[in-house]
Amino acid sequence: MTPLRIGLEYFTPWTNDVGYQIAIANDLYLQQGLEVRQVLVDPLAGDTLEHLVRGDVDIAVCPTNRLLKRVEAGQALRGIATINHRAMETILTTTSTGIQRPLDLQGRRVAFNPTPRGIALVRHLITSDGGDPDSMIIVDSGSREINADDIVAGFADAFFGAYWAWDALFGTTPSAQRVALPVDEIGMLAYPSYVLAVRADSLSTDRESLTKFLHASEQGFRLAASDHALAV
Repeated sequence: MTPLRIGLEYFTPWTNDVGYQIAIANDLYLQQGLEVRQVLVDPLAGDTLEHLVRGDVDIAVCPTNRLLKRVEAGQALRGIATINHRAMETILTTTSTGIQRPLDLQGRRVAFNPTPRGIALVRHLITSDGGDPDSMIIVDSGSREINADDIVAGFADAFFGAYWAWDALFGTTPSAQRVALPVDEIGMLAYPSYVLAVRADSLSTDRESLTKFLHASEQGFRLAASDHALAV
């Protein structure tokens, strides 16, 4: 039995990880001769890619941009599969703001974590829609995830960084009053939000095990998509 450790990207398993959980629960990995263990990484010791580089995990679930940045810096890491086949991020607002497109963010208070990436993405969206990104008023939300209730309460007019896959789970604002603008539908380049990464040398030393892992994981995600009761 070949052991494999997969580092999950969040503080706790969430919907993005359901395929692995189903594969484990239904012995799909064991059928491939793999003993797969999910690892919740310590954020104080770095993200999943940092744990991967140190050898604490064998596979890392990670945001695409973090992998690209490390590869650009010369780290020997490689992506082997996409988890989300489209971007999950949205511009979140409510019907009361009147915001319906990136152009409407001009002169409005937009909350997000103002990292270089965050600023560049929001500015790109506004510019691509013919607007002036300098007129946007940035509200620093840090690592906090804003929901529709915060917008109703006046924290900001819109929030960049919400995920369409789970925003509906948070807050009490009726769904009819929520407006979610997926970034890949409003001017952003299409990209997968999360990918699986490995150390480059494992592509030669552990290729067979990785191939088996991907096969069983795909089975798990397909089961989740076809049997919602099983996924829940």
